[in-house]
Amino acid sequence: RYSPLASVRYRVLAPARYLESRGHRNQFLRLDQKMSGDEIAHALAADVVVVSKVLAQGSVELAQQARALGARVVVDLCDDHFDTPDLGPAYRALCQLADRVTASTAAMANVIRQCTGKRAALIDDPYEGPRGERRFEPAADRARLLWFGHPVNFDTVADMVPKLGALARSTQLSLHVVSNSANNGIRD
Repeated sequence: RYSPLASVRYRVLAPARYLESRGHRNQFLRLDQKMSGDEIAHALAADVVVVSKVLAQGSVELAQQARALGARVVVDLCDDHFDTPDLGPAYRALCQLADRVTASTAAMANVIRQCTGKRAALIDDPYEGPRGERRFEPAADRARLLWFGHPVNFDTVADMVPKLGALARSTQLSLHVVSNSANNGIRD
């Protein structure tokens, strides 16, 4: 399985591979694919259902159905969409019905606590590929910046432009943006 979204690879696929290596059976339920009621019920008839990368309608209802079928529900969040009208209500509802909430960073765990009152366990992102040597060599007169992310988060780049403009008056800057607009789904 593969996804062009790093966060799907880190938060969904890598943990699934680890669980499989320990003898656990994983089943993926993608909300953007049509499935019959029987297929959905079969997928949700599990000991634990993990809801991650909540980017589609229906996630709250499926989590409720999983609970009704006796599954424990874990909600994993790595993006702060609590203030967005389309995902904010789903994020809050999922956190309230979850048996356990996990977050990718301490900052995200803090947002979850502020928005829902729930404490989130911190699970850092895994590494892809071999680890390199850490290297930080800042120059006093220049800054080379890199923003890596999905186009849906370009607003974060736009928000930092005024501060970068002020910094550029005293420091030579270069900003590289790495992104794409490829399909966001998981592929086999």
